[in-house]
Amino acid sequence: MFKQKTNQKLKTESIVKAVTDQKPLVSIITVVFNGKNTLEKTILSVINQNYQNIEYIIIDGGSTDGTLEIIHKYEKEIDYWISEKDNGIYDAMNKGILAANGKFVNFMNAGDYFFDNNIIQKLPLTSLSKIIFGNIMYESGKVFKSTFDYRMYLKNTLHHQSAFYALDLLKQLGLFDTNFKILADYDMNFKVLKLGIKFEQVPFFISICSDYGVSDIPKIMNYNEEFIIRLKNNYFLGLLLGSYSYVRFIVKFFSRILL
Repeated sequence: MFKQKTNQKLKTESIVKAVTDQKPLVSIITVVFNGKNTLEKTILSVINQNYQNIEYIIIDGGSTDGTLEIIHKYEKEIDYWISEKDNGIYDAMNKGILAANGKFVNFMNAGDYFFDNNIIQKLPLTSLSKIIFGNIMYESGKVFKSTFDYRMYLKNTLHHQSAFYALDLLKQLGLFDTNFKILADYDMNFKVLKLGIKFEQVPFFISICSDYGVSDIPKIMNYNEEFIIRLKNNYFLGLLLGSYSYVRFIVKFFSRILL
C-alpha cells in the first residue's frame, strides 16, 4: 500500500513558487486512473517545461495498475498528489482546482502532453485575460482549431488541454458540474462565454492529444449531454441542433449496418 502524499506545501528549492506580477504561478493538473502506459509522457512534458514557476498537481482515481509507481518515480517534481476513489473525471478535476494556488490552471490529463518545452513561457501570463488558449494537434496529425465565440453553440470549440483558465474564474463559476460525465467542460465554457470575459488566443499549438476510438454507444452519450447543455444555455438553438445531431447519427448508424 502506497503512502499518499497529502502535504500541500510548495517546494521552494531553486524555484520560486508564488503568484507574482512578473512570473505568475501556473497550476498544471493531471487527472489519471489506471494510466501506467500514458502517464509518464504527460509528467515529463510538464516537468520539462522551461518556465520555472509551475505547481504540478496529480489527482489519481485509485489506480491499481502500476500508476502509483510512476507517480512515486517523479514525486520530487510533483507538488501535490492524491490517490482515492472519485466520481469521475470532472470530480477529480474539481479536486485539482481546490488544491491549486496558481493564477492560471491547465488540465493536462494522462495521455496528453505539451507541444514542446517552451509552451508556458511563451504564454501572455501577465495579461488581464481570464482565458488563454491555442490549438491542439492529435497524435495522428489531425489539427483542432480552438475558438471562443458564437461557434460554441454549434460544438465545444475549446478543449481543456490547450486552455489556461484563471483560477478565480473557475471558483467563481462553481467548478465543473459532475452531473455531466463527458462534457462538463463544454458546460463550463458556456458559462464563461456568457460572462463576456477577456480572453486571448495564441498563434501556436499548445498540446498534443491522444487519438482514441469512440464507439457508437459513447457517441450517443455525447449527443445526450450536448443536447442537454445546449438546451440549458439556449433552448431553441439547442433543440434545433440537438434534433439535427440525433437524426444525422441515426442515418450514419443504419447506413453502416445496411451496407
